Amino acid sequence: MEPVNLFEPSQFREKKVRIILREMEELLNLAEILNVLNLGHNMAIQSAISFEDCYMVCKNLKMGKFHLTSFNTNPQAGRNGFLGEHHDMTIEIEKQGRQSKRKFFLKGIPHCEAMQEFAKTVGSFFKETMFYSRYIPLLKEHGISVLERVVPECYFADECKYIVLNNLKSYGYTTLSPRLEMSNEIILGVIEILAKFNVSCIILEELIERKTECKFRLPDRFERELKEAFFSTEPIIEAHRNSGTGGMAALTDIINFNDGVDQSIFKILAEEACNEQLHFAKPSKKWRNTICHGDFWTKNFMIKFEENRVKDVMMIDFQTYRYAPPAQDLMAFIYLNTTRELRQKCMSNWLNYYYKVFSENLRIYSIDINKILPENEFNESCKFYEQFAITQSITHFQIILVPPKIIDPILEDQAKAREIFFGSRYNLVKMVWPMDDVYRKRLTDSVTELRRCLIAKSEMN
Repeated sequence: MEPVNLFEPSQFREKKVRIILREMEELLNLAEILNVLNLGHNMAIQSAISFEDCYMVCKNLKMGKFHLTSFNTNPQAGRNGFLGEHHDMTIEIEKQGRQSKRKFFLKGIPHCEAMQEFAKTVGSFFKETMFYSRYIPLLKEHGISVLERVVPECYFADECKYIVLNNLKSYGYTTLSPRLEMSNEIILGVIEILAKFNVSCIILEELIERKTECKFRLPDRFERELKEAFFSTEPIIEAHRNSGTGGMAALTDIINFNDGVDQSIFKILAEEACNEQLHFAKPSKKWRNTICHGDFWTKNFMIKFEENRVKDVMMIDFQTYRYAPPAQDLMAFIYLNTTRELRQKCMSNWLNYYYKVFSENLRIYSIDINKILPENEFNESCKFYEQFAITQSITHFQIILVPPKIIDPILEDQAKAREIFFGSRYNLVKMVWPMDDVYRKRLTDSVTELRRCLIAKSEMN
């Protein structure tokens, strides 16, 4: 509370007094709630969120005076990700004698010790809280609305505790299983929001440059936030990457190719591809960089269907974003979420649609796409990031395509979870391979495409 300066002009003193009285009134309301309902003790101990933070969530709704009458949180059924624990949260509010309920989504720090350690090292909660508390407000400050209806509203964010967002599930949104085949309609809907997300940073940089007449790039203000999460030389991150390399070794042992190429050569090339991910993840010196999601698989976007048609798509989980060319995000999304058969049929249409949405959103702010990313350069960059995208899909699939009945007990066992995240996935791949058709097919397709890509690259060199 700011003190009153008795030497100020009376009109300023009176204004400060009114502000202080309002703040005191709010504090008294809070005390009244605590005394009458005893929520701070009786409910918070059974909840994933404290009473004080729940009260702040309500204040951030900007609904004027209210009484917080009750709140509760419940863990969501099933696993929707690895870098957080997910809860549904319900708050009951009394305002002007009327009761109402509001539903939210709460993400907490992961319970699994291995993933807790990984999340802390990569700064995943820091990244996400800064995305909502710094990046989104900066877009709004410069009148950039491209991410409206692309990302959920955030009502509370603390990197040491949890993040509270709109509960998209309560509005009819759902995530998809990575084991199911997505239709072309769904893919185009997701590509549209990905293009809007990627272009938001370009628009921001261009508008700031236009206003200040000085060159501006996002790392100028977001250096720590854009620190690489998945691909760095930090020991724990390197161990995580090496665990995927172990899984790659299992796959090159299991899958036989009859194309006349020495299998031992491919094994070496595949291991090198895993190590080259560090190079691919860095900002480009050739093409324009932008904010990239970095982990855009099925559990990181939500879809609302109406009469079995896609009505809306929202992007979630901003824990691993980086600064890189937009093609990196696009190609990673395509190889993580689509089948080989559909890629062969629709790839050119997907790239064209992404570029169209990207261009149209630049045009709204009078920015010429040809000065940012000419189409020939965009297509060239997509080809360049193909190896990165295929390799990432293989290391991701080793875990995300494991049937829940197999992976869930493993993640509940701290020693086994640590092995697959920071040891080697060689034994995991060998175990799951004969047990599941989806696992075998998707990984075989991705390894086949990586083989084609790497052999063509080695022949060019």
